[in-house]
Amino acid sequence: MTQFVCHLAGPDGAARTEVFTASDAAALKKNLQEKCYYILSIRKKGLLSTDMLFRRREKISTETFMIFNQELAALLKAGLPLLGSLEVLSERQQDRLLQKILLEIIAKIKGGESLSDAFASYGELFPKLYATTLKSGERTGELEVVIRRFIQYQKVILAVKRKVRGALVYPLVLFSLSLTLIVIMITVVIPKFTSFYADMDADLPLLTQVVLWVSDFAVSNGPYLLVAVIAGVTFLSSWVKTPAGRRSVDGMLLHVPLLGPILHLFSITQFTRSMGTLVGGGTPAVQALEISAGTISNAEISASIKGIVHRVQEGESLWNSLESTGKLPSVAVEMIKVGESTGALEDMLFAASEFFDEEINTKLGRLMTLIEPLILVFMGGLVATLLGSVYLPLIQLVGKLK
Repeated sequence: MTQFVCHLAGPDGAARTEVFTASDAAALKKNLQEKCYYILSIRKKGLLSTDMLFRRREKISTETFMIFNQELAALLKAGLPLLGSLEVLSERQQDRLLQKILLEIIAKIKGGESLSDAFASYGELFPKLYATTLKSGERTGELEVVIRRFIQYQKVILAVKRKVRGALVYPLVLFSLSLTLIVIMITVVIPKFTSFYADMDADLPLLTQVVLWVSDFAVSNGPYLLVAVIAGVTFLSSWVKTPAGRRSVDGMLLHVPLLGPILHLFSITQFTRSMGTLVGGGTPAVQALEISAGTISNAEISASIKGIVHRVQEGESLWNSLESTGKLPSVAVEMIKVGESTGALEDMLFAASEFFDEEINTKLGRLMTLIEPLILVFMGGLVATLLGSVYLPLIQLVGKLK
C-alpha cells in the first residue's frame, strides 16, 4: 500500500489537502470520485507534485491571459456572478494549464478565499501587478473596471514589445547570414588557398599569413572550438539566469549604442504605466512603487528603483527618490513631481508613458535607418578583407610577371 497526498475540492466546494493510503493512484482516484470529491492533484507522499513540475515547465502566454481577462470583464459587465463567470471560462478554456488553475481557483473561492489571493498564491506564474489590481477592485467593488485597466496596460506593453522585437528581427537575420558566410569562407574556401600557396612557396603578405593561420587553426581544432563555444554559451546562459548575471547583462545592454536608449525607455514606460495602473486602482504609493519596480524587464533599472522604496516609506517624496536613482529621464521626474503636488499622479504617469511611447517609436525608426547599412558595411568590409587577403599574393604575382 502506498500513501498519496491529494488536493481535493469536497462536495461543499471547500478545498483541502489530505493523505490517503491506496494500492495505486487509479484506485484511489476512483474511490474519491465515488465520494463526490473533485481531484485537483494527486501524488505519492514524499515526491514533488507532478502538477507543480508541469507549472514550472510551462507558462501561460500573455496573449492567452489577456483574452481570458477580456472575457472575464465582459461576463462581469453582463451581470454574471464571479464564480459563474470563472466556471464558464474554465469550461471553454483551450489552454490546459490555465484551465487547471481556474478549476483550482474556483475551489479556493468556494472555500472562502478572495480572487486576488487565489491568483497571488501561484507566485510568478501570474504578474504580481494583476493580483494587486484585483485586490483594489475587490476593495472598491469595481472588479470589472480594474480588470479592463489591466487589459489596457497589457495591450500597450505587448504592442511596444512587438515593435522592439520586430525592429530587431531583420538586423539579427542579416547578421546571422553574414556570420554564416564568414564561417564557410574560413573553413571551406580559404583552406584551398592554403595548399595552393604552400605549393608555390611564395612570400606572403602579413595579412594573408594571419588569415591563413586563422583558417588552419579553425579547421584543425574545429571539434574543440565547437565544444568550447557550446560550453561557453551554456555557462553564460546559466550565469545570466542568476540575479547578479542578469543585472550585469542588462546593465551592459543599456550602454549599447542605438539599442540601449530604446531598452532604457521601454523599461521606464513599463514602470510609469504599471505605477499609474496601481495608483489609479487605489493602491498605496509605497506598495505601488515596489510592485511597479518588479514589472520592469531590465534588472538593473528594476533594482535601482527597488532600492528607493525605503526612502519613500520614510516620508521622502516620490519624485525626489526617483531622481536620486539617475535612471529616470528628467521629463519623467518633472511630470511625477507635478502629479504629486497637484494630486494628479495617475494622469501624469500615463502622460509620461505616452510621451515615452512616442520616443520609442522615433528611436526605433532611427535604429532601422542606421543599423541595416551599418551591418552591411561592417560585414561587407570583413568579407572583402578576407577575400582580399587571399587574393593579394596573386595580384602581386601578376604585377611582377607584367
